[in-house]
Amino acid sequence: MKFQYITDRLILQVLDEMAAPLVLQFYQTNKDAFDQWEPKRPDTFYTTRYQRSVLQAEKKLFFSSSSVRYYLFEKTSPDKIIGSICFYQILNSPYCSCNLGYKIDASHQHKGYALEALKTLIPEVFHTLRLYRIQADIMPTNSASIRLITRLGFTQEGLMRGSYEICGTRTDHIRYALLADDHPNQTTSNLF
Repeated sequence: MKFQYITDRLILQVLDEMAAPLVLQFYQTNKDAFDQWEPKRPDTFYTTRYQRSVLQAEKKLFFSSSSVRYYLFEKTSPDKIIGSICFYQILNSPYCSCNLGYKIDASHQHKGYALEALKTLIPEVFHTLRLYRIQADIMPTNSASIRLITRLGFTQEGLMRGSYEICGTRTDHIRYALLADDHPNQTTSNLF
């Protein structure tokens, strides 16, 4: 995987610890919007020091091909993070799979940014990391995320009861998956 990809409107970039203030600003600005979909965060989460340590860990995971997080920037505003996309729990053979997570700044939602970024990144993940399966677990009430993932060709596989703790409560999630050969035309860069 590359450190950076460019799409029509976006810069998708792996960040290092020097970007901790930008990441912190992204999370602080979107705290209310993200909290409903996230586990409880420790108080230290909203500090530059915490975000710096996360970015250091993410860099190590990137180099070990265990996880990769891309931060999204508009080309016209490259100093403000508007989202992130993470491929995590990357498992090699025999599993050849990973999980997918994403979030978009509240003021930038419903503009197609996540779709645009994922259309670039998904073929790269399948090809470069030699994966066969990408999974996304989504709360049944998150209709925007369900719409996005189905537009990308993911198939609903079933309900995972009590699978995640969100806001201090165990919640059900729906598992969606995209296989490399489910939609072969959709997993090649030139057709995506």
